[in-house]
Amino acid sequence: MSAPLVPRLSVPKRRFTLVELVAVIAVLGIIGGALALGFGTATQGFIQGRDNMETAQQVQLAMQRITLELRFAALNEDTGEVDITVGDEGETTVYRSKRDGELHILTKVDSEVLLDRHTLMDTVNQFSIEFDPDESEVTIRMDVGMLGEFMTLVHP
Repeated sequence: MSAPLVPRLSVPKRRFTLVELVAVIAVLGIIGGALALGFGTATQGFIQGRDNMETAQQVQLAMQRITLELRFAALNEDTGEVDITVGDEGETTVYRSKRDGELHILTKVDSEVLLDRHTLMDTVNQFSIEFDPDESEVTIRMDVGMLGEFMTLVHP
């Protein structure tokens, strides 16, 4: 004889409630938002750092070019001193070059530093050249945006 069939009591399956699902979605949304905000800030910092580095390299190249040009400044035939004339509060400098014997003009117009009307550097706030004939020393200063002031000394 076989055992009588006894109906099994079914155990209800545990399912997520709507409140639990909404809570999980809200927590994931907050975590995702924080990650997106952090990633955006990091990306913005990287871009700003890259732009600052490019600007600093442009300033360095402009300063090297100016230094090279002023090192080739010729001597004045009458006085025997370096033939450099600085005017307009240091924003315009005229010098005669040993290489070609020509007069060259280094000046700041608006936000650009120009050498013989060719742009060496743009986005310049302040630019000045000071010439000390006693020391035969030229001081070049260039203030660029948020990077601040760059300075170099030249002994032509």
